[in-house]
Amino acid sequence: MDDKQSRRRLARKGHRAFTLIELLVSMTLLLLLGVLVSTMVQTVSSMTRRTRDQVESYQGARAGFEALTRTISQATLNTYWDYYDSDGKPANDSAYSGTPAKYGRQSELHFRSGPTKDLFGAANDALKRPTGALFFQVPAGFSSNSTLDPLTNILNAVGFFLEFGSDENLRPDFLAGLTNIPLRYRYRLMQMQQPSENLEIYTPDATTARTKWFTDPLGFTATVAEKDRPVSVLAENVIALVIIPKLSSTEDPSGAALVKTDYHYDSRSAKAFSATPASGGPISGTTLHQLPPLVEAIMVVIDESSAQRLAAANGANPPDFGQGDLFQTLSSSSDVDADLATLERNLTAQRVNYRVYRTVVAIRGAKWSND
Repeated sequence: MDDKQSRRRLARKGHRAFTLIELLVSMTLLLLLGVLVSTMVQTVSSMTRRTRDQVESYQGARAGFEALTRTISQATLNTYWDYYDSDGKPANDSAYSGTPAKYGRQSELHFRSGPTKDLFGAANDALKRPTGALFFQVPAGFSSNSTLDPLTNILNAVGFFLEFGSDENLRPDFLAGLTNIPLRYRYRLMQMQQPSENLEIYTPDATTARTKWFTDPLGFTATVAEKDRPVSVLAENVIALVIIPKLSSTEDPSGAALVKTDYHYDSRSAKAFSATPASGGPISGTTLHQLPPLVEAIMVVIDESSAQRLAAANGANPPDFGQGDLFQTLSSSSDVDADLATLERNLTAQRVNYRVYRTVVAIRGAKWSND
């Protein structure tokens, strides 16, 4: 067969091209594939961004929680032994009879924890400052007076509580007065740290009124401008703080002997306690001038994305998760778990992402005695 015949045969068979319908079908498939890929990319990007926001939110909360627990472990009372008269008045009491009858523990310092509605009194807003708080002294050596800087172990009053509000007083000075930057309303974990030269724990008022040494600096019982309070923000988006001074699980399996039935612990109060250990007979004693040997700290945090959504919906009003009515009564550790479960249900119902931090801290300076 010569080349001319081959060419004629190929010419008769011809070469088929794509029809219009085939092109339209191909373009449709390519378009669908592009939409699918684009959707997948957007979904992965959104998940990555949301995960990053949550990680960043929870990193700040974890750092704040670690700072809180580390400071609690450093609490001190500087307890000593002193004379008491037959009426139970210590030698430093103006009503002391002058005739010693016994020895007893004594301290001018104070460890106080409990629900904010009781610690802050009538000035407290249960929704603006929900759940619990605690206040005590640590040898932190913090001072705003440079001449005191070498005294690295001088005492400071410290405390932790939650507060809802704007960031107006938290902004740097160069942003003051600007109205084009919207205020950020958030729940925040606040730390009070009073300079040593302003320590009020030794004043007569602080001795007779058991909360004035921290309620005065915070502006609850004295006139203090908000920007002048000795406070700083440890973490944002913290909506619940629960503090439970306790004995070891061996001494008190119920986990609530020291703070039944209202979460209160007051080292200046001769509050009696009793517990039934896992083995052996019952134990009893008083909290007077004693640091609790252990403190359980629980913190519930929401993520920044949820906080932004809630702020857009509520504005300057604190979002209500029911935490204002929770963690108020305590008979055993099951009460804590029940309230925590209620709070988690409320958060889930409002489509809020959250995380719970929980640990037990040993106070190094506690010299606990069950007598």
